[in-house]
Amino acid sequence: MSRKSTVAQSKQAEREVAALMGGQRLHAGEWHGPGDVDVIDKDSPAVWVAQVKHRAAVPGYILKGLRQIQEAALSERPPYIPLLVIKTKPGRGKDSRTFVVMEAEDWFEAYGRYPTR
Repeated sequence: MSRKSTVAQSKQAEREVAALMGGQRLHAGEWHGPGDVDVIDKDSPAVWVAQVKHRAAVPGYILKGLRQIQEAALSERPPYIPLLVIKTKPGRGKDSRTFVVMEAEDWFEAYGRYPTR
């Protein structure tokens, strides 16, 4: 796959995430703060920003962990919000880091869905 088609696919993924989340895709150079933002909440004031990573697959351990917690959380009444928490091991000069992973459908179930365009 050419670099150009990969870039075009990434931009399309950003547009799709913006529509799914009720956000706005930012073009290169539109974000004037530190870091890099692909999509921003349309609400004013904005409460979330997103960096979109378009990949062929997600590592299996993440999919397995999500499946396990979704099965447990969604079987309860009322259902819990399923969160996969990934904690890294500290290393030489590196602190441990903690990440929260959530599937989009679970986010919408918990916080409401924006209309898709």
